[in-house]
Amino acid sequence: MTANKHVSRRPTVLIALQLGLPDLPTTPPTPADLVERASIAIDPAGPASITNDCVQADAGEMPSQIAKDLHKILLETCIQEGKLVCGSCEHEYAVKEGVANFLLPGHLV
Repeated sequence: MTANKHVSRRPTVLIALQLGLPDLPTTPPTPADLVERASIAIDPAGPASITNDCVQADAGEMPSQIAKDLHKILLETCIQEGKLVCGSCEHEYAVKEGVANFLLPGHLV
């Protein structure tokens, strides 16, 4: 199962807008959308440098802007106050001062 099935698109897009990031694509990206081909440009006058637009020698893959934006939203964002909702049972877990309380109330144990 891919991570895309676990993340609701609507809240992710709203968070991106609040953080001032470019709009995310309307559909989940494919693995090919998450990488850009990088190549080595060899300058006879200086050392080799890596660029995204040169096609002389294949040097691997670099994260695309979509991948960088998703990384920022999914891994570098913190909920300070609010709630997390379980996708299976719809139980709401409170978040206070950046800490989620995952303890279940007595009637759910």
